[in-house]
This record gives sequence, structure tokens and C-alpha cells, in this order.
Amino acid sequence: MWYQFEAAGKGNERLLCSVGRALLIAQFFEDVLKRTLMWWDVASDLPKLATEEAWALLVDRAGDSEAYMERVLKRAIEQLVQRHGVGESETELLEGARRARNYIAHDAALLNLAVPATAVKSPGWLSTYTRHVGVLVRAYNLLSVWAYEFEEREPAPRRVVEDYPKRLEAWILSPMLEP
Repeated sequence: MWYQFEAAGKGNERLLCSVGRALLIAQFFEDVLKRTLMWWDVASDLPKLATEEAWALLVDRAGDSEAYMERVLKRAIEQLVQRHGVGESETELLEGARRARNYIAHDAALLNLAVPATAVKSPGWLSTYTRHVGVLVRAYNLLSVWAYEFEEREPAPRRVVEDYPKRLEAWILSPMLEP
């Protein structure tokens, strides 16, 4: 039926603000993952290019970033892992972030439909949501490090790599922690 937005209390508004922030990062995660796959594919094909026709095919493939962006997230992770030697711990993190993204996109906001504003702060729900946010943030940070190092051709700044996930997670969860 219709969502009773007039009856939503502060707890539900804080939940939706936090979920909106998490969803924003979930979208960034998905975008950076697919762009990382695209550029790693392009970079791995460079040594094979010996003819003008091969260069033209590569430019067409790289230029069609829309085709890469339309890939299903699970398939994009599988291809990244298979083609580019991503380690086991990174693979687990990316898969966990995919599940976290799905939880955030499909389940997290719906909690305010089924529970009163006071129940949103229940420890079980908050720990599940926090766990998913933490996994998503760590995976997004990993992809950001890879993107930085690919583009800048130097190691990502250690301080940013270490501090950014904590700051991002705090920003996402801060609406939920307000009194």
C-alpha cells in the first residue's frame, strides 16, 4: 500500500538518510569495479596490439564503456578475478561487498515499513546494517586504491588508504547514531 511518510518518525528519517548515503557508496563501488575491469582489460590487451586493426578494435572496446557498465555486478567481479589474478582475500571482500550492496539496495530501507521508529535502533538490525556498510566501504576503498595506482602510477597515499574507510563508514552511519 502507500508509504505513510507523514507518520515516519525521526528514527525512520535517520535510517533513510543513512541508507541513502550507503546506497550512494554502493553505486560508486559498482561503477569503480566495472571501470577497473574495463581498464585492466584494455591494459592487458596492449602488448598484443601489433596492427592498426587491433588498435581500432581496442579503441572501440574501450570507448564502449557503456557495455561494461551494463554488466551484472556478480559477472563483473567474476571476470575481474579470472582475468586479472585478484587474490582470494580481495575476491572475498568484493563478493561480500556485492552482497552488502544488494542488502542496502533491496532490504535496508524497507525496515522502516515494518518496524516502529524505536525498533530501528534494535541491536540486531543495527549490527547487520553496520556489518554490510563496513564490508562495502572496505571494498570500495580497495577499488579506489587500485584506480588511484592505475591512474597515478604510484602507490596510493598510505594515510588516505588507512583513514578513508573509517571516515566514510562514520559518515554513512552518523544519522543512525544521532539521539
